[in-house]
Amino acid sequence: MYRCNLAVRLFVVYGFFLISQSCTSLRANMSMQKPPVVPVMENETALSLSTSERIYQKAKHEDLTQGVSEVSLLSVKLLNYLAQQDGIIQLCNGETYETLVMQYFPRIYKLDSQTYLVEQVCYLGAYNIAYSYLLYFPVSPVDEIEMSRQPSESYRRDTEGYYIFTGNSREQTAISQEEIFPLSFTKYRHDAAGNLVPYKSHVVGGRQLFDSSERLLSLFSKHRGTADCGLFAHYQLVENEFQLIEYRYQECCSSEQECTDPSYGRSPEEYPRVFP
Repeated sequence: MYRCNLAVRLFVVYGFFLISQSCTSLRANMSMQKPPVVPVMENETALSLSTSERIYQKAKHEDLTQGVSEVSLLSVKLLNYLAQQDGIIQLCNGETYETLVMQYFPRIYKLDSQTYLVEQVCYLGAYNIAYSYLLYFPVSPVDEIEMSRQPSESYRRDTEGYYIFTGNSREQTAISQEEIFPLSFTKYRHDAAGNLVPYKSHVVGGRQLFDSSERLLSLFSKHRGTADCGLFAHYQLVENEFQLIEYRYQECCSSEQECTDPSYGRSPEEYPRVFP
């Protein structure tokens, strides 16, 4: 009887031991498993933001102080061309040579194989940037060398400060006037009576966002640090012309009563509509 009871006790203890080992192993395996990763769309956050918020986020990370080795050869050639048109064309209010001095290399958007939109920074303000835009229709197809970045030692500067590319002879060809088409914009300003009236300009100010697929340019220009007043506009490039789609403008409030008025637009999307 004693031997029988001892055997039963040993069997029970061993059973508990096996169960304990099994649970420990299960817990270890569970701890080693990583939680499932939920896929997130890359643009999900961006799509949830308003246009003005996306412009603001882009502006925070925008670098305008690029070196010659950080931009494409085509960007360098375009900067040379624009600087040589100082006082001749209306881009940047005719002061295009300053863009060369400040090394504001133009940004290039490829629209199709024969058309490029060129965005040129003219000068910087306290809150906004002045831009001019043009279309570039290359006579010869743009090749890989022109669209690539070249080391700084591939360039030398002449006595007037222009960049000279010392590489392949074809890429040394200068841009001609026939390849350039300056773009103008419909804007609004106050007349003598204080009314907003439209006018044409080759310079737009603010911070921008360009959607190449829609050919849509959005601009937000804030008139003071709180960004509660200014202009908010959308232009679409149609048949080689930027057509005004929407224009909003908010006067800056100057009193507590004006600033707390429910009709006072707080975000650019809430500014009073001027057009259409």
